[in-house]
Amino acid sequence: GAGSSYGAFLAPLGHIAARLHAIGNQARVAADGGTYRPFFMVCAHAGLKTVKAGDIVTVDVDLAMGNELSVNLAIKEFEKYGFDKVFDGNKIAVVADHFTPAKDIRTAEMVRQIGRWCEKLGVRHFFDVGPKGGIEHIILPDNGLIRPGSVIVGGDSHTTTYGAWGAFSSGVGSS
Repeated sequence: GAGSSYGAFLAPLGHIAARLHAIGNQARVAADGGTYRPFFMVCAHAGLKTVKAGDIVTVDVDLAMGNELSVNLAIKEFEKYGFDKVFDGNKIAVVADHFTPAKDIRTAEMVRQIGRWCEKLGVRHFFDVGPKGGIEHIILPDNGLIRPGSVIVGGDSHTTTYGAWGAFSSGVGSS
């Protein structure tokens, strides 16, 4: 299901592997006739010289991001499978922005649980309400977590906006 793919992407591996179709519709020729730029980023992060549309590759990502909705699913998967660590707490960002500030006690508790989970598993980039809070797709670039040439996966369909910073980014999981 949706939650299991997100949980797998955060699985406690020595590195994070995200299964991405090799650009699919983006794997087209650039305006100048050369290779489309995201093609290079995926190849570089997969340790390959080339890929073609339809290939499935394993890519080492620079950042895995989620919000209180998608990470809530990941927490359930971690609990279900007994995972007690993440691949790299420095390469995960969680931003509570859909229900922050909380609309009711239930959503406040959910965000608090996610904060505790991040602390317990060593996720260093947890952004909650307050001076560090805000919209996830603004917070991450503002904090230097999105860089040109990066490969980013996130549990939000708007993750693709990081292309504006020269990154290849894609929504995964429930997205």
